[in-house]
Amino acid sequence: MVRVRDRLLPNGKVCLLSENDIQELKNFIESDILGSIKANLQVGNIMLEDYNQLLELTNELYQQILLQYQKKGGSEDMKPLLPGALELPNDKYRFRIDELETEVASLTSENTSLTSENASLINENASLTNENASLTNENASLTDKVQTLEQTVAELQRKLNEDITSN
Repeated sequence: MVRVRDRLLPNGKVCLLSENDIQELKNFIESDILGSIKANLQVGNIMLEDYNQLLELTNELYQQILLQYQKKGGSEDMKPLLPGALELPNDKYRFRIDELETEVASLTSENTSLTSENASLINENASLTNENASLTNENASLTDKVQTLEQTVAELQRKLNEDITSN
Protein backbone atom coordinates (compact mmCIF):
# COMPACT_ATOMS: atom_id res chain seq x y z
CA MET A 1 0.00 0.00 0.00
CA VAL A 2 2.86 2.35 0.86
CA ARG A 3 4.44 1.58 -2.51
CA VAL A 4 1.24 2.56 -4.32
CA ARG A 5 0.84 5.68 -2.18
CA ASP A 6 4.41 6.73 -2.88
CA ARG A 7 3.81 6.28 -6.60
CA LEU A 8 0.52 8.21 -6.54
CA LEU A 9 1.76 10.96 -4.22
CA PRO A 10 5.55 11.37 -4.49
CA ASN A 11 6.53 14.18 -2.10
CA GLY A 12 2.85 14.42 -1.11
CA LYS A 13 1.79 15.76 -4.52
CA VAL A 14 -0.26 14.08 -7.26
CA CYS A 15 1.77 13.31 -10.34
CA LEU A 16 0.75 11.94 -13.71
CA LEU A 17 0.57 8.18 -13.75
CA SER A 18 1.56 5.94 -16.60
CA GLU A 19 -0.68 3.17 -17.83
CA ASN A 20 1.51 0.75 -15.88
CA ASP A 21 0.98 2.80 -12.70
CA ILE A 22 -2.77 2.80 -13.23
CA GLN A 23 -2.77 -0.93 -13.89
CA GLU A 24 -0.62 -1.46 -10.78
CA LEU A 25 -3.16 0.49 -8.70
CA LYS A 26 -6.01 -1.60 -10.09
CA ASN A 27 -4.07 -4.82 -9.52
CA PHE A 28 -3.26 -3.75 -5.96
CA ILE A 29 -6.90 -3.01 -5.22
CA GLU A 30 -8.15 -6.18 -6.93
CA SER A 31 -5.60 -8.59 -5.51
CA ASP A 32 -4.52 -7.17 -2.17
CA ILE A 33 -7.58 -5.34 -0.91
CA LEU A 34 -10.41 -7.27 -2.60
CA GLY A 35 -8.49 -10.52 -2.26
CA SER A 36 -8.03 -10.06 1.50
CA ILE A 37 -11.70 -9.11 1.90
CA LYS A 38 -12.75 -12.27 0.08
CA ALA A 39 -10.29 -14.42 2.02
CA ASN A 40 -11.59 -13.06 5.34
CA LEU A 41 -15.13 -13.87 4.29
CA GLN A 42 -14.15 -17.42 3.35
CA VAL A 43 -12.45 -18.11 6.67
CA GLY A 44 -15.31 -16.54 8.61
CA ASN A 45 -13.52 -13.46 9.96
CA ILE A 46 -16.20 -11.21 8.47
CA MET A 47 -19.88 -11.71 7.71
CA LEU A 48 -21.48 -11.45 4.29
CA GLU A 49 -22.95 -8.02 5.11
CA ASP A 50 -19.45 -6.80 6.09
CA TYR A 51 -18.05 -8.27 2.88
CA ASN A 52 -20.62 -6.42 0.78
CA GLN A 53 -20.03 -3.17 2.62
CA LEU A 54 -16.25 -3.47 2.27
CA LEU A 55 -16.62 -4.07 -1.46
CA GLU A 56 -18.73 -0.93 -1.76
CA LEU A 57 -16.26 1.10 0.31
CA THR A 58 -13.30 -0.15 -1.73
CA ASN A 59 -15.06 0.82 -4.93
CA GLU A 60 -15.89 4.24 -3.43
CA LEU A 61 -12.22 4.69 -2.52
CA TYR A 62 -11.13 3.84 -6.04
CA GLN A 63 -13.75 6.20 -7.52
CA GLN A 64 -12.55 9.01 -5.23
CA ILE A 65 -8.93 8.40 -6.22
CA LEU A 66 -9.97 8.45 -9.87
CA LEU A 67 -11.99 11.66 -9.42
CA GLN A 68 -9.26 13.49 -7.52
CA TYR A 69 -6.61 12.35 -9.97
CA GLN A 70 -8.64 13.53 -12.96
CA LYS A 71 -9.29 16.90 -11.27
CA LYS A 72 -5.53 17.37 -10.96
CA GLY A 73 -5.09 16.68 -14.70
CA GLY A 74 -4.40 12.99 -14.40
CA SER A 75 -4.81 10.30 -16.98
CA GLU A 76 -8.08 9.79 -18.85
CA ASP A 77 -7.08 6.14 -19.17
CA MET A 78 -8.26 5.27 -15.68
CA LYS A 79 -11.30 3.08 -16.00
CA PRO A 80 -13.73 1.94 -13.31
CA LEU A 81 -12.28 -0.66 -11.00
CA LEU A 82 -14.60 -3.46 -12.06
CA PRO A 83 -17.39 -3.54 -14.60
CA GLY A 84 -20.58 -3.13 -12.58
CA ALA A 85 -18.46 -2.60 -9.46
CA LEU A 86 -21.36 -1.09 -7.57
CA GLU A 87 -23.43 -4.13 -8.46
CA LEU A 88 -22.47 -6.57 -5.77
CA PRO A 89 -22.64 -10.37 -6.13
CA ASN A 90 -25.77 -10.50 -4.00
CA ASP A 91 -27.46 -7.72 -5.97
CA LYS A 92 -28.68 -10.18 -8.59
CA TYR A 93 -30.49 -12.01 -5.80
CA ARG A 94 -31.84 -8.75 -4.39
CA PHE A 95 -33.06 -7.72 -7.85
CA ARG A 96 -34.73 -11.11 -8.32
CA ILE A 97 -36.26 -10.89 -4.85
CA ASP A 98 -37.66 -7.45 -5.73
CA GLU A 99 -39.10 -8.83 -8.99
CA LEU A 100 -40.66 -11.77 -7.16
CA GLU A 101 -42.06 -9.53 -4.41
CA THR A 102 -43.65 -7.35 -7.10
CA GLU A 103 -45.08 -10.45 -8.75
CA VAL A 104 -46.35 -11.73 -5.38
CA ALA A 105 -48.03 -8.37 -4.72
CA SER A 106 -49.66 -8.47 -8.15
CA LEU A 107 -50.82 -12.06 -7.68
CA THR A 108 -52.07 -11.26 -4.17
CA SER A 109 -54.09 -8.37 -5.58
CA GLU A 110 -55.48 -10.59 -8.33
CA ASN A 111 -56.25 -13.30 -5.75
CA THR A 112 -58.09 -10.77 -3.57
CA SER A 113 -60.12 -9.64 -6.58
CA LEU A 114 -60.96 -13.22 -7.53
CA THR A 115 -61.85 -14.07 -3.92
CA SER A 116 -64.23 -11.11 -3.87
CA GLU A 117 -65.75 -12.17 -7.19
CA ASN A 118 -66.05 -15.74 -5.88
CA ALA A 119 -67.86 -14.51 -2.74
CA SER A 120 -70.24 -12.52 -4.93
CA LEU A 121 -70.94 -15.57 -7.07
CA ILE A 122 -71.48 -17.71 -3.95
CA ASN A 123 -74.05 -15.15 -2.72
CA GLU A 124 -75.72 -15.11 -6.12
CA ASN A 125 -75.77 -18.93 -6.15
CA ALA A 126 -77.31 -18.99 -2.65
CA SER A 127 -79.94 -16.51 -3.75
CA LEU A 128 -80.75 -18.58 -6.84
CA THR A 129 -80.85 -21.74 -4.70
CA ASN A 130 -83.35 -20.05 -2.36
CA GLU A 131 -85.41 -18.88 -5.33
CA ASN A 132 -85.30 -22.41 -6.79
CA ALA A 133 -86.45 -23.87 -3.46
CA SER A 134 -89.27 -21.34 -3.28
CA LEU A 135 -90.36 -22.15 -6.84
CA THR A 136 -90.13 -25.88 -6.09
CA ASN A 137 -92.41 -25.38 -3.07
CA GLU A 138 -94.81 -23.29 -5.13
CA ASN A 139 -94.77 -25.98 -7.86
CA ALA A 140 -95.54 -28.69 -5.27
CA SER A 141 -98.37 -26.58 -3.86
CA LEU A 142 -99.81 -26.01 -7.33
CA THR A 143 -99.45 -29.72 -8.12
CA ASP A 144 -101.44 -30.49 -4.95
CA LYS A 145 -104.12 -27.97 -5.99
CA VAL A 146 -104.28 -29.48 -9.49
CA GLN A 147 -104.74 -32.96 -7.98
CA THR A 148 -107.42 -31.62 -5.65
CA LEU A 149 -109.17 -29.91 -8.56
CA GLU A 150 -108.87 -33.04 -10.71
CA GLN A 151 -110.43 -35.06 -7.86
CA THR A 152 -113.18 -32.48 -7.53
CA VAL A 153 -113.79 -32.57 -11.28
CA ALA A 154 -113.87 -36.40 -11.21
CA GLU A 155 -116.28 -36.32 -8.27
CA LEU A 156 -118.51 -33.82 -10.00
CA GLN A 157 -118.34 -35.84 -13.23
CA ARG A 158 -119.38 -38.96 -11.36
CA LYS A 159 -122.29 -37.12 -9.68
CA LEU A 160 -123.33 -35.72 -13.03
CA ASN A 161 -123.29 -39.17 -14.55
CA GLU A 162 -125.33 -40.53 -11.60
CA ASP A 163 -127.85 -37.75 -11.98
CA ILE A 164 -128.15 -38.36 -15.70
CA THR A 165 -128.64 -42.09 -15.24
CA SER A 166 -131.10 -41.67 -12.41
CA ASN A 167 -133.34 -39.34 -14.44
